[in-house]
Amino acid sequence: TSYLALETLFKEYCVNDKDSVVDFGCGKGRLPFYINYYYNSKVTGIEMNNNYFEICINNKKSYLKHHNKSRDKIEFINTFAEEYQISNSDNKFYFFNPFSVQLFMKVIKNILVPGFFPLSFHDEGIDITINSYRGTLSKEHLGYIGDGIYWYKSVSVDIIQR
Repeated sequence: TSYLALETLFKEYCVNDKDSVVDFGCGKGRLPFYINYYYNSKVTGIEMNNNYFEICINNKKSYLKHHNKSRDKIEFINTFAEEYQISNSDNKFYFFNPFSVQLFMKVIKNILVPGFFPLSFHDEGIDITINSYRGTLSKEHLGYIGDGIYWYKSVSVDIIQR
């Protein structure tokens, strides 16, 4: 993702130091470093490619040497996107395109299960919110937001529609 694209994205999409961002397909780590540098957010980069993962680790060492940032706010994990265990603190998600639709759906399902519903994201210049689905929501919810919208503690999703 180019720096120009990141600047454009973050003019529209707010991130702060309380957020925990997951970057699926982080490549060499540009987005995690950008977010940490400008917003001091916790960022986890997920990268399946071993070579890119090693580059991320080396880039992190260099970044921390030159910038007075907390080392525990940037993490890189060498795994497949669909195998990453969503943390309760993870609240914002970035996907590098190209993800196959099947893989994307698996990852979205992993995000929804811990309770991150509704889910909004930016895809190919379009802001998308998933707020219709086929599946079963538990009766237990975390809180009422208003206008008939609840944040759910758990959700089981079979098919997601946008």
